[in-house]
Amino acid sequence: MSIKTILVPAGGSDSDYCIFETALALASPLAAHLEFYHVVVDALEAATHMPHAGFAMGAGLASSLSELRASEQTRLLAARDHVEIFCRKNGIVMCGKPQARSEVSARWCEESGDSLSRIMHRVRCSDLVVMGRSKHCNHLPENLLDRLLLESGRPILLAPSQNDRKVYDTIMVCWKECREAVHAITAAMPLLRRALQVVIVTVSEDGDDEGIAAADGLARQMLWHGIHAKPCHLAADGRLIAKVLASAARDYQADLIVMGAYSRNRLTELIFGGCTDAFLRAADCPVLLAH
Repeated sequence: MSIKTILVPAGGSDSDYCIFETALALASPLAAHLEFYHVVVDALEAATHMPHAGFAMGAGLASSLSELRASEQTRLLAARDHVEIFCRKNGIVMCGKPQARSEVSARWCEESGDSLSRIMHRVRCSDLVVMGRSKHCNHLPENLLDRLLLESGRPILLAPSQNDRKVYDTIMVCWKECREAVHAITAAMPLLRRALQVVIVTVSEDGDDEGIAAADGLARQMLWHGIHAKPCHLAADGRLIAKVLASAARDYQADLIVMGAYSRNRLTELIFGGCTDAFLRAADCPVLLAH
């Protein structure tokens, strides 16, 4: 798999620049195309995603809808400005078609309509999407990230909260033998080939040695792609697997984490906790996930 088209949602909030920087760090070594995208959410749809919206009636409802329309226009204008400033600052060429020169390019796109279906379509027509852990839903569905992970069929790169562009020299692969992890590694292969260090981490909860063989097997397979990966097997020792992986990422000073998403039932993860849920909420570095 190659990564040539990267969807970058622009919400018009302060978190835009963290997402943009993460996307550019990914695009630069691949000479990929950044598709900056904003969907204008209709006021009625936006109201359904707001808490207590159902209690508004009469003049109160009309006033709320008017405020939502004004807010949407403000978000759109801010998103345009953020993209223009970012591309000008970084010398990114704006174009809509592949160019002869091998460099990062970008395009701005905006549209209106049902937000989930519009965004889902755009994600499926891209190789990868870069998103942030926004504390604000920006009038979009609160479970948008989960829906895109589970239903789009495309990998998602989660940007960290800090505005710090990095080269992905050290990549940590969180490995277990499941299709989700396989999909994540396939999606990350262009980055793994360029990394200076790749670490394959497996975690055992019950003291078995199966993880050692699994990590060794994956490392041998990666050699055929020119990737000299280091297997690492860790014992949970009663700790949550997510905490073990997060600690390993810090120890190896990982610039990027690659992992499968929701290898267990999503409801099970929400009730009992799981790696996907933990890394969706917080991580020190970018995380590439695939379901």
